[in-house]
Amino acid sequence: ARASAEENLAEKIQLCAKLSEVVKNAEKSKTAYVARIAQLTEEVEKVKNSGALAKERHEAELNTVKRQSMESMREVEREMSTIMSHFNELTMGGGGRGGYNPATAAAAAAAA
Repeated sequence: ARASAEENLAEKIQLCAKLSEVVKNAEKSKTAYVARIAQLTEEVEKVKNSGALAKERHEAELNTVKRQSMESMREVEREMSTIMSHFNELTMGGGGRGGYNPATAAAAAAAA
C-alpha cells in the first residue's frame, strides 16, 4: 500500500508539473494573440478610408485571429480539465468519493 501511495503522489506531482506547463504555454499564447489582435485592429483603423477591399481583408484576418485565439483558449481549458480530472481520480483513490478541494489542487499546481 505504501508503494502505491508513493506512486500516486509521484503521479500527482507529474500532473501538477504538466498543468503548470499548460498554464505557462497558455500565457505565452494569450500574450501573442493579444498583441496580434491589437496590431490588426490598428491596421483596420488605418485602412478604413483606403477602400472597402483592403478594409474587408484586414477585418477578415482580424476575425480569423480572434477565432483562433478563442479556440486556443478552449483547447487549454480542455487540457487543464483532463489533467485535473486525472488528478481528482488519484485524489479520490479510485471508486471512493473523496473530498476534491479546488484550493488544494490550485495550491498543488502553483507549487509545481
